[in-house]
Amino acid sequence: MNEIKPKKLKIEMVHDSVCSWCPIGYSNIKAAIEKLNIEVEFRFLPFQLNPNIEENGESIANYFSRQFGWNESKLLSYQQSLVSTAK
Repeated sequence: MNEIKPKKLKIEMVHDSVCSWCPIGYSNIKAAIEKLNIEVEFRFLPFQLNPNIEENGESIANYFSRQFGWNESKLLSYQQSLVSTAK
């Protein structure tokens, strides 16, 4: 009898290497794949969230304040949400 070989699912993920949400999303999708018991091939597509950043970088607090007008309270709320989601 011929065995039917399941096809491999190919997933392309666009990510920035310094984005906090990218590894969280990757971890979540890996957990879902494990539950589905399917074979997956990942292809990572780089994307630079802030191509104009200076060579020495910038603190995340300064970036969000400058880019989005966030105050300390908003930044703290964002950080707590990020950590909670990551757990």
